[in-house]
Amino acid sequence: MAGDAADKAVEVVDFCLNKHPTYDHRIDNPEAYNWCTVEHKSWDVILFAGIAVVVACLSQGPYSSLIVLVAGGALMGFVYPFNLKEIGNGVALWLGIEPYELFFYIFLPPLLLDAALKIDWYVFKKVALNVVTLAFLVVAGTCAVLIPVMLYVFWLKPQGWA
Repeated sequence: MAGDAADKAVEVVDFCLNKHPTYDHRIDNPEAYNWCTVEHKSWDVILFAGIAVVVACLSQGPYSSLIVLVAGGALMGFVYPFNLKEIGNGVALWLGIEPYELFFYIFLPPLLLDAALKIDWYVFKKVALNVVTLAFLVVAGTCAVLIPVMLYVFWLKPQGWA
């Protein structure tokens, strides 16, 4: 299975290298669900991360993490219909991270730290049992309902999802 993922990654890279994308001539890669990135312009990743840091610094209050996530989603929404050149390339580089788990290793710890620093411990102690109980029950209930729907209603079982 790991060989299949590596082969697919090589095909995506080959597709993009043969097309020679530039900032003015973007190329959509339907296999990767992403735009081809401009070669040798990796500083665009820092540009996108820098914009996120600036938005985080400008937004204060209890919902600053939410504001950063919404701003990032809005920026990603503008990248595809409009050609934002360097910013669009930075978004495509972040969305094309391989392995994709790196995305969680980069973004999840700061979000969790921010949430942990802003928590009201008195309120958390009072509702901790309810939160944990409902979290497990909702996850188990959602799995119990959605797995049969996905396998038998949407016919995903014959496609190898079981």
